[in-house]
Amino acid sequence: MSSYEISRLQKLDILIDDATAFFSVKENCTKFPLLFSVFNYWNDKRGDKFAPNYSQIELRDLPIDVIPRSVVVDVQSDGSDFRFRFWGTKVVDSTGQEMTGKSVTDILPKSLSKKAFDSYVQVFKRQLPIVEKTYGKAFSVDSDELFLRLPMSSNGIDVDIILTAVEIRPKDSEYFKDRMEKSTSKNNI
Repeated sequence: MSSYEISRLQKLDILIDDATAFFSVKENCTKFPLLFSVFNYWNDKRGDKFAPNYSQIELRDLPIDVIPRSVVVDVQSDGSDFRFRFWGTKVVDSTGQEMTGKSVTDILPKSLSKKAFDSYVQVFKRQLPIVEKTYGKAFSVDSDELFLRLPMSSNGIDVDIILTAVEIRPKDSEYFKDRMEKSTSKNNI
């Protein structure tokens, strides 16, 4: 488990899981229906490839509540930088930043920039969809966020675009409480 300081008063704890494994648990599909539908859409588009081509994805086909909370990044060929192609309106509202056309390293505070950069690197290197749960006050004061990060590939070999969709949930979903406790106890052994 990683922790990044956002401010003296706020802390962001992150739990990352493989999205395929996460959505193989029926309870998670029920608790996070919007992201489950996005994951299924992505999965249908990819077929037997590790990732679909972004040209196969239509943002307007995603659930209407997901689009404003979505982000799309273009990956530099070596994974050294990620530039925002799309930065949803609710992300602008919650962060106070318009990032379209800018680098992930431009996000403020820098601790949040580092967290996002590390997540994108993980998707780029692993070539797998991930879910990322944040605990703390990253975007919303009274809720936790579940991020679904989905790789895209125009050549079928490299990740060149990553779509992120966010679902806002009430604090302390049981799935993540259990995972956090297991992660914490493993780290203490």
